[in-house]
Amino acid sequence: MTAHEAAVARVADGLRTPELADLPEGLVVDLVGVRTRAEAAEERATNAASTLAVVGRRAGDARVAEVEVAEAVARHVTVAEEAAPVIRMANLATGTGSDNARALSLATFVLVRRFEDVVAAANERLLLMSDGILDSCQKKSRDYDTRWLLGNLDSVPPAGRMAAVRDVVLEQLGGGPAQDDISMFLISTRLLDDTDAGHIHPSLSVPPQPEGNACHLKLLLNGNQLRGINQNVMPFMMEALERLCFQEHLRSTLFLILSELFNNSLDHGLLKLDSRLKNAEDGFERYLEQRASRLEALDSQAFIEIGIEMTADPGVNIMVHDSGSGFDHVAVMQQITETRCIHGRGLMLIRGLGARLEYPGAGNEVRVNLGLDRR
Repeated sequence: MTAHEAAVARVADGLRTPELADLPEGLVVDLVGVRTRAEAAEERATNAASTLAVVGRRAGDARVAEVEVAEAVARHVTVAEEAAPVIRMANLATGTGSDNARALSLATFVLVRRFEDVVAAANERLLLMSDGILDSCQKKSRDYDTRWLLGNLDSVPPAGRMAAVRDVVLEQLGGGPAQDDISMFLISTRLLDDTDAGHIHPSLSVPPQPEGNACHLKLLLNGNQLRGINQNVMPFMMEALERLCFQEHLRSTLFLILSELFNNSLDHGLLKLDSRLKNAEDGFERYLEQRASRLEALDSQAFIEIGIEMTADPGVNIMVHDSGSGFDHVAVMQQITETRCIHGRGLMLIRGLGARLEYPGAGNEVRVNLGLDRR
């Protein structure tokens, strides 16, 4: 049997299988269509495999991101816990926290809240010292404590008590350096006689009051100082206002006005930020990002000048002047008056306080007059 005959026989045997024998004799098979559908199926399978691979990679990335987010949250919690004392102290200093709702200066707050008033009897002594004294003495023995120190002072004549403490500390240090600061005050109390009373000046008990326009405060900040001080300008100014004896309700109003004018001068006068950014969905985030980058690049020759003056009206004049090129303040004021925008509301609030606001020049200087009789 030839190879051809063998091949024909195999085909004939194959055609006699039940699956093929039952097919009609006139059956026509569309091989091209079958091949096309097969190729399409293979393409879909390839695409599905590619999609599956992408989904797998994304799932892996999501798991990695989940771990990173968890780690970031843990770091945030740790940093927040570590920063809590600093944040609380900052809130106390600026009067923005619940602990210092009356916005007292930090010095006043500490005196009012952290100390008790103690009336000393005649000839009693007040001892103030840093813990460096006891730390130095306790290098050799834990027996050196406050009671030990006070007991030793009782046995030493008043004139030699400070020298006695100094000698003990130097002895304990053994000629070496101190590991902490060493400070001490020893105050003896006694009754005042008529001669002593004559040396007490009334100004020690009665705070000075501003008269006429004698009260005038001015602050000039250059670019380097603005980068360093930034948001700390207002607490500094309010501390100065408190020392100038402005009443508490007036300080709050001045804080609002100064904050608005200073931020406008910095953000728009020097940094040239566009308030229209805030109208977008992510506008505030973009605004803050631009603010940070432009503040970092601020020219050291740039400046902001702040002036506050008590007038005899009585009233308060406030001036904020920057080295920027200014702006069309007439058009801007008209726009924020006629439209409801996210930006510009601070200036309207200043006017709502009964203050007179004006831009005397190109827009890089603003002046506000607040009449005290309106408050």
